Amino acid sequence: MPADVPAKNRLFARALARGRMNTISEWFGLVFAEDKAAGVSEIAMDLGSCREVIEDERAGFPANTVAEAAKAAARVGDPDRRIYRQPLEELFSVGTIVEAYERVYANIFEREARRPS
Repeated sequence: MPADVPAKNRLFARALARGRMNTISEWFGLVFAEDKAAGVSEIAMDLGSCREVIEDERAGFPANTVAEAAKAAARVGDPDRRIYRQPLEELFSVGTIVEAYERVYANIFEREARRPS
């Protein structure tokens, strides 16, 4: 049975890390962002979007095998949750997202202005 939001919050509050041992390459997933927002370290297969959120040993542990993931789990200590949250806040704060959208739209407008009519 899936955990509701209050149950998830209680689990995250006690969690030191969460493992994602997917064997297929995935695009960026909200699970990574959810872990970072909760200040939880991530141990994940080094595939797909893993490196977008996990900076080696700063905010999680990429692994290439289950044995590497087990070694990483043994290295997870009592977390300073700010360390895990910081990369997410830098990449996905409201200000950062607004600036990124502004750059995208400015680029579109510039291309349209240069396009022959």
